[in-house]
Amino acid sequence: MGTALWVIAIIFVIGLGVFIFGPGIQQSQVETGAGGATSGAGCPDSQATIVFASQNELSKSSTVTGLTNSVKTRVVGQAEFSAAAGNATTYPVGAKLQILNSASNFIANVQEGEVICGGGTLTASLFATDAVGIDVINSDGNKLSSQIALGGTVNQSAIALGGAEILEIKLKGTDKQSTGNLIMVIELNKSIQTVTLDGVTGSKDQPQFYTTTLSVPSTWSWEVPAVVGATQSVKALGITMKSGQTYTGNVTINTYSEQAFQDTDGVFKVGIEDADGTAKYEDNSFFVFQIDAA
Repeated sequence: MGTALWVIAIIFVIGLGVFIFGPGIQQSQVETGAGGATSGAGCPDSQATIVFASQNELSKSSTVTGLTNSVKTRVVGQAEFSAAAGNATTYPVGAKLQILNSASNFIANVQEGEVICGGGTLTASLFATDAVGIDVINSDGNKLSSQIALGGTVNQSAIALGGAEILEIKLKGTDKQSTGNLIMVIELNKSIQTVTLDGVTGSKDQPQFYTTTLSVPSTWSWEVPAVVGATQSVKALGITMKSGQTYTGNVTINTYSEQAFQDTDGVFKVGIEDADGTAKYEDNSFFVFQIDAA
């Protein structure tokens, strides 16, 4: 399966994280080719001390428990960044840094900075995360129950031959936490013509790690913005049948939260899986309901 949807282009300042640079770090853009920083010019020191700190973005008086900083360094005159390593105490003045910040139950992010004369504190601000809650409202306006085991309760009345239905998906957040940006995968059977979310037809790609549950499946996928705090995001799910077809059986909804990670080539990226299809998401939510036979 294609991976373009799941591994997004390299991002160093992303919506999932807010990066705070102390007096010893300057934010900079990614550079290519030889050359490097000039911040060391006139500095009496060749090295500077960097203190790594953290804060919870939605509870700023709290730190991030169990934070890991994976750091790449590129010194003046060096074309490429070094391999990632644990954070050190000192770095060369003028060096560029790329830092992957990660912790359990937080959305990992990537930040970039430049070490300047005198050093300072580098604070990583991460969003605490919780799996998104999912409610589904059927076309009659009734809230459906999620039957985790396949073959669950019939919840949605039959869709007419060649017909269409619009259901409502509610994505529910948690106080002082973020779901992170999501990849939503919906699995139905092959009697479906199209599936839309807020009028947008889903991609036919699916994550490499995803295992289908139906014998003749049809999967549809979308990128969905994060739900931050105890708020809700309501999406319209449109299901259109093929001509002469009706629907019987399960509809499965999965969401996966995107975050930063180190890919198989050593590059820091953002997504839910690496190039080999290994899952890299932080949270997963699951909801399955059943459509009755005609």
